[in-house]
Formats: sequence, structure tokens, C-alpha cells
Amino acid sequence: MLSDLGYSNYITVSQLNSYIHNSLAAESLLSGVVVYGEISGYKISGAHAYFSLKDSSAVISCNCFNYASKYIVTEGESVLIKGNVDYYAKGGRLSLIVQEIQPVGKGLLHLKLEQLKAKLAAEGLFDEKLKQPIPVFVRRAVILTSRTGAVIRDIIKTVRAKNKVMDLYVYDVRVQGSGAAESIISALGAVDDMGFDVIVITRGGGSFEDLYCFNDEKLARTIVSCRTPIISAVGHQTDFTICDMAADVRAATPTAAGELIAYDVEAVLSRMASFVQTGVGILNGINERNTKDLKRAYDRLKVGYTTYLDRCERTLRDKLSVLQAHDPILTLERGFFRVSVDGAPISDTSQLPEGAEFSLVGYNAAEKRTEELPCRRLPKGE
Repeated sequence: MLSDLGYSNYITVSQLNSYIHNSLAAESLLSGVVVYGEISGYKISGAHAYFSLKDSSAVISCNCFNYASKYIVTEGESVLIKGNVDYYAKGGRLSLIVQEIQPVGKGLLHLKLEQLKAKLAAEGLFDEKLKQPIPVFVRRAVILTSRTGAVIRDIIKTVRAKNKVMDLYVYDVRVQGSGAAESIISALGAVDDMGFDVIVITRGGGSFEDLYCFNDEKLARTIVSCRTPIISAVGHQTDFTICDMAADVRAATPTAAGELIAYDVEAVLSRMASFVQTGVGILNGINERNTKDLKRAYDRLKVGYTTYLDRCERTLRDKLSVLQAHDPILTLERGFFRVSVDGAPISDTSQLPEGAEFSLVGYNAAEKRTEELPCRRLPKGE
């Protein structure tokens, strides 16, 4: 029937597509070809990835089988792709079967960054045990940043809103481009031994390339070796650099770093006043209790002392009574006499024979003189 139309030499779609497929497969230049372009329309289905590789004037479909074993690309990334040009005969689609993916430009920087992170992490450079605490009450802080940038003004404004007593110093460094990492490393060497309580490394937001100097390996090692605690506040909250990982504390933004180092003076004074007031109340309570205890002790001492004095007084009166009973002066005051014979005193009149003469010598207490009276013992019956 087709020959009736005057076309005796024709081929089918399958034959055409098979021919194209076989022709391309036989072309050595299209096997292992390396193509440069930009990723577009990246999507994943199961273990495979599908996307287009394009430049300013053309596009080609790419099939990346078992993509997890290859470099994983992102939308818009520039790459070099090695693969084979393939024509799918059944569907009539030309595509590049991806064998290898090599990042270029920003993609290459991302790859190198991930490799460096993995290397430093394996060495333990980011371990928490290496982190130094930031002092609660910072007296002196130095900020490493561009002196002419808006960042330093934001930090100073944030700090001074709460704290007007701490000392702030600015060390001017490059924060972008060639030589920036070396500038920061040099500054760290200069300020680490100057007695600061904290060092803040900071800059504002920027592109991945702008912030790349903060991913320097030597800078990370210098940060970890510093004796002064370091806060890293680089870029915006979503930015995360190796400098942040190596520092003792990462602040999400420069403003957050200002909040971190500036303790609220008024709040501290208020708390101190509260502590003093509480302390005074405690001391007053202690003093009141001690006063009551002292009064009770004094009252007990007073009662005991009075009781003791009364007992001593009674004992003394008893002793005085005994002494007074034997006081010779009192005896003299009452008057006395003695019996003597020929001047020799006797104590018992039975010693005197009947008719014996003796003398009574008496003491007149009223007149304070002695008197002698001659006497004789009368015989019985006389």
C-alpha cells in the first residue's frame, strides 16, 4: 500500500531510532565526553536523579543512575559531567548518561568545604571538651571586624543599651577577599595575650564566596589554640562557617554576639540590692534571736548569781556566829576573873585544901581595869 504512494524506499520509526542509536553509540567522541554546563530541573526518583544541563543557548537531558554514589548537585550549580551520549530508541530521546560529576566554582568550594569539615572534625578540633566558657561579667572585650562596617556600630549600640561600664575595643581586620583569613589570624596573635575577657570575630551577611575566608583551615586551628574565649558571629543566622565551629561559642548574628557579651548592669544592681536587702533581713533576724538568747542567758545568770550570793551570805553569817562565840574580845567586854594561889592560876577549886587562901583576879570591863580580891576556902561546917 505504501508503494502505491510512490515511496518504495522507506524505513520505520523503530528502524530510524535504532539507526540513530547505533550511530551515536559507534561514535567514539560521544563516549566518555566531558560537558560543562549548569544544573537545571534537578529531581530524584528512587535511586536515580534526572536533570538538564544547559548553557546560554542549548540544553541536554541527563540521567544519573545510582546518584548517591556520585557528587550530589544542587539547582543552578555549575559542573563538569563526564558521560556517554545516548539516544533512547523507544522514546526517541537524546540524553547524556552521567558517569561522573565534578563541581566547578561555587560547587567546588562546597565540596572542598565539606571535605575540610570532615577532616577537622575527625581530628577532634570541634569537640565540646575544647570549648572555653564565656565569662558572665565581661569587663574587656575586643571585636575583630572591619572598622568601617555597619557591624561594629550595631554591636556597640547593642552593648551600650545594657552596659555602659565594660570596655570595648575594635581591631580592624579584613573580612572578605584575598588576605582576609591571614588578617584575622594576625589579629588573633596580637590580642590573645592582652588580657581581654573575650574576643569576638564578626562580619555581616554576604554571599557564600564573601564568607569563604572564614572557612580557612589555619584560621580554625589558630582559634582553637587561643587562650582567650572566642565568639564567632559571621553572617546571618543561616550562614555557618568553620570559624563558627572552631570558636568556643557561635552567635547567630553580630547583634546576638553583642547581647551575649553585655550583661545588664541595671539588672545586676537590682539583684545585688535584693541580695543586700535579703541579707539585712537575715542578719536582723539573727541579731534578734541572739538578743533574746542573750537576755535569757543573762536572766539565768542573774538568778544563779543571786542564789549563790544568798547562800554565801548565810554561810558567812554562820561562820561569824561561830567566830563571835569564840572571840576573846567579846569575853573581855563581858568581864572575867581567874583563881590563883600564890600567883599560880588554878582551874579547879577542888585543888584548894580547906582553909587555903587564894586570890580572885577579875577584869572590870566597864572601867577596863583588873581588881584582885584575897579569899580563903572555908572548912566544912564552918
